[in-house]
Amino acid sequence: MRCPPLRATLRPATRYVGLDVDDAYGCADVVSHEFLPFADESFDLCLCTQAFYFVKDPSWAVAEIQRVLRPGGHVVLTLPCVYPGTGRLYTAIQLRELFAGWRDVVVVENGGTAVSIVTLSGYFLHQIEKRLPPQIGRTFVALYVALNGIGEAADSFERRFLRTAETLPANLLVRATRPTGQQ
Repeated sequence: MRCPPLRATLRPATRYVGLDVDDAYGCADVVSHEFLPFADESFDLCLCTQAFYFVKDPSWAVAEIQRVLRPGGHVVLTLPCVYPGTGRLYTAIQLRELFAGWRDVVVVENGGTAVSIVTLSGYFLHQIEKRLPPQIGRTFVALYVALNGIGEAADSFERRFLRTAETLPANLLVRATRPTGQQ
């Protein structure tokens, strides 16, 4: 894997493979439109960040993840809860159902309503910025900085004073262990 942010989280002797449908971000060792073009029981960990919602058949995808993991291997998925352009959005309940039969399934809701609002506001600003001439678009840096500052304050307020209120998380994280003795 050539992706520095992810590589920095792993031990130096760790062997790993980055997979993507293209190499636009410079992190793919394998470029393929095939979901997991690897042999059975090839990996101890399958990490899928912000891409599982593109999968057309999630049950099949979970079975494929199980196929390429060694017994006792782990999967970690991160998924947005609210974001335009996502092919499929999931709830924590749906993800737990997809991983029924796996061990140690944990679904974590990350970020609250304030983070979701700021994320969507950033998306909205970016859509406007893309439609402007580049010299005007550069002024958006200050808007992004201000939005992040407002978001941080709103998130802090929400976590401190609105802990019992219903929230709309920005992301979900799933961690599960492949059952041993099954494939």
